[in-house]
Amino acid sequence: MTAHLPSRVPGWGLALFLAAVALAPWLAPNAYIVHVLAFAGLNVMMAVGLNLLMGYAGQVSLGHAGFYGLGAYVSGVLGARWGLSPWLGMPLAAVATGLLAYAVGTPTLRLKSYYLAMATLGIGIVLHLSFVQLYWWTGGSSGLAGIPPFDIGPIRFGGDTAHYYLIWTFAAAALWVAWNLVNSGVGRVLRALGDSEVAAEAMGVDTAREKRRMFVLSAVYASLAGSLYAHYITVISPEIFSFLFSVLLILMVAIGGIGRYWGPVLGALLLTALPEVLRRYGDYEVPLYGLALMAVMLFLPRGLAGLLDREAPARLPAAAGPVAPPARVAAPAARGERLLEVRGLTREFGGVRALHECWFDVRGGEIKAIIGPNGAGKTTLFNLITGVYAPTAGEVRFRGERLTGRPAHQVARLGLSRTFQNVQLFSSLSVVENVMVGAARLRRDAFAASALGLPGPGREDRAHVDRALGWLALVGIGGAAWAPAGSLPFGQQKLVELARAVAAEPQLLLLDEPAAGLNSTEKVEMMRLIGRLRDLGMAVLLIEHDMRLVMGVSDRVVVLNYGERIAEGTPAEVQASPEVVKVYLGEEVEDVARGH
Repeated sequence: MTAHLPSRVPGWGLALFLAAVALAPWLAPNAYIVHVLAFAGLNVMMAVGLNLLMGYAGQVSLGHAGFYGLGAYVSGVLGARWGLSPWLGMPLAAVATGLLAYAVGTPTLRLKSYYLAMATLGIGIVLHLSFVQLYWWTGGSSGLAGIPPFDIGPIRFGGDTAHYYLIWTFAAAALWVAWNLVNSGVGRVLRALGDSEVAAEAMGVDTAREKRRMFVLSAVYASLAGSLYAHYITVISPEIFSFLFSVLLILMVAIGGIGRYWGPVLGALLLTALPEVLRRYGDYEVPLYGLALMAVMLFLPRGLAGLLDREAPARLPAAAGPVAPPARVAAPAARGERLLEVRGLTREFGGVRALHECWFDVRGGEIKAIIGPNGAGKTTLFNLITGVYAPTAGEVRFRGERLTGRPAHQVARLGLSRTFQNVQLFSSLSVVENVMVGAARLRRDAFAASALGLPGPGREDRAHVDRALGWLALVGIGGAAWAPAGSLPFGQQKLVELARAVAAEPQLLLLDEPAAGLNSTEKVEMMRLIGRLRDLGMAVLLIEHDMRLVMGVSDRVVVLNYGERIAEGTPAEVQASPEVVKVYLGEEVEDVARGH
């Protein structure tokens, strides 16, 4: 069934492309074209790795020329200075680059937007300066010569064709690993991370780990390309690995189509070949090059790979029969068991106190509502419980375990799941894939197995497709499973977000204004759904402004005002409280009582 997931990249395209690569030297008119195509293979490797980082994980890097140079210099120095075989120098360089990327990526990837771009730019500049200043190893500005070529025993690689096949063998491996990752749960999680990091973290995705993995993998891709370059050309110098080359790599990804599997391939081929084609025009080469890039960006906003997109609807899988909704979550809490304990929870933003000494419990099988006027601190409370914010004071415990100080993905993996006040779907994924990401806490970590195309992750994916379809059937939108999530009307998007949250099979479900924006019929259906989820074994903590829904579905209600708890009790007790009526309910109490 996973072969039909809308985001999956067909394998036949990769097979045809690699077949064309294998035939290219036989069809090339001269050795120089083969030489250019060999360089295209190096650029493809780097651009594919950078696209995994930028296009899928959504993290900008302006320092990949430094990793390219590090691979070239480590492998080149080991060969030229110590006589080490390239076959040993290249993996050692890749390991060194990967370790460095891990070390610098751990703090750097915490940054956002242009701060991240500037930090990665700094990494590239430091590496470039190192290639110049460490002249006793690297040769400094004069370059490093005498790098040994690749060999197999007594046979040395000689000529462009032999190096072409060697380079494209590594490029093919890089494309295959990227294809495996893009088509696996890893690729789905990366797309989700790129769309909404907060929502992905709330679903149990360790976003810091995923970003770090992609940063390291893309750096290793660049390092391998650098080693291949060094032992192909046998002479290297620092200016090759400058900041301008990092910009060129980003252009390859952007012009090809960022976030599309074939984008970096097409972009690397174009920007490798275009300067050679324009060279014959002499002084007009640079203006024509700039005009060509501008034309692509203006008339192909989705990149060259956008030409390959089809508007045909996704194929439905061959179903064996209707998918039944789940009958019960895997490990429900016992009714009456104390699940959530909020004790003295306080949060201040500068001089503004959003929440002050809030406390309450949520028990197994209970539906508890949090109500209060706008600005009362309700969503801040949810963000404190789920690890989005750290409290100024107080603590939160779940089934006896302290949540305070834990990141959001760890909180989610303990058995809490949530929706958001403003819907945060993963718009680059289909509806069913959104729900599959919701089950992230139930999946095993299978990054290496996915990268190598082993069968285990595929079997797990098929099982999660079936479960996702079951949850979509439960909320009543199973017919939209294969549609792009962002294309649905608002009411259905709320239901997709609910299905995604319950796909984690949490013991406690936090719903932030689930009925906001829904019509009266949809609100009645939402009430039914919340009751059904309790029957499946989930306790529910609910933020809602619709008093008819709150009073009709809740067992107990907590009332907040200006960040403080002013009342808690059954719906009847809260409606009878003069203070609650004064600060929030007002005439709504009479309306609810009359059934209006």
